[in-house]
Amino acid sequence: MAFSFESWLLLWGPVVLLAVLVPTFVAALLIMISRFLDVKHLEQAAKTELVYAGSTIFLVLGLIIIVSLCQVAFLEAGNNILSYLLQKPVQFGDLIDMNKALMQPRMDCMRDIMGVLYHMSIVFEMTSTTYIEVYMSEVSSGFIYKLFTERINNTTSILTFYMYIYYLIVHILNFMKYTALSMFLPIGILMRAFPPTRGAGAYIIAFALGIYFIFPLSYILMSFLPYDYLGSACMTPADTMLEGRPVSAGLSDQEKAKEAESWAKRNMDSAQGMLDKMATYLKSLTVSLCFTPLMALVITLTFVLSSTSLFGGNIPEVGRGLVKLI
Repeated sequence: MAFSFESWLLLWGPVVLLAVLVPTFVAALLIMISRFLDVKHLEQAAKTELVYAGSTIFLVLGLIIIVSLCQVAFLEAGNNILSYLLQKPVQFGDLIDMNKALMQPRMDCMRDIMGVLYHMSIVFEMTSTTYIEVYMSEVSSGFIYKLFTERINNTTSILTFYMYIYYLIVHILNFMKYTALSMFLPIGILMRAFPPTRGAGAYIIAFALGIYFIFPLSYILMSFLPYDYLGSACMTPADTMLEGRPVSAGLSDQEKAKEAESWAKRNMDSAQGMLDKMATYLKSLTVSLCFTPLMALVITLTFVLSSTSLFGGNIPEVGRGLVKLI
């Protein structure tokens, strides 16, 4: 669901308009009272507040125009970038949906790999715990397969961590998608209209714009970095690795243990190769699910800190904040 100013104005328009006009009328009233009572300090303070109140009116009008233009421009740029990355035409109505589309292949790949590791673990765990001792013969055990079970367990733990990271990022993106412009932006405008909360309101306005536009766009642009991003390194040899794998039913049968050991011997090289390639894939997950969101967040916070003074209540800081933003 894309953000629309029609619904925004219908829900928040009257409240924002009232919050902007009240300080303006109060400041104008104080100017008249101060002139009537000939209180110069009060008149000067009222004039300053009138300037602030007037700037809030222009700020609201400017935000309506700027956000509408940014939404159109960023959506077009994001769709073009994503079409290039995915090598197929796509059309999303929201930048945050584009971010989730970029991360989805990673999640699908992790889910497939977890399924392969689960089926491999059934066989290797059973084989590694096998211990056969027959009178007047050498002891036979599956200790050699402990190498595979430990690596499978470690890989599963790491993939579980990255799956938690993925869901954390997705839920944060979903929250910001439905609250950044529809809730935080009007709250920031309301706080910006009154002197005690003017600075906090400016920060919330900058934060809402940054998290809705700058963060997802930064995430998309960083997809051009030279690393395998969309999951071509995802190797889930389900068709070859799991071919002929003993079914999990009837594991208590003695013949089932021999069947599992036979399958493990035949697929030792394939399992070793898959687990060796996991190191490269886990590095790619670190970049795409940890490093890239962190860098996008740094860019977003830089924008927020640079633009806070631009939206803030200190009028002389507007020019300096604009220079910092540029």
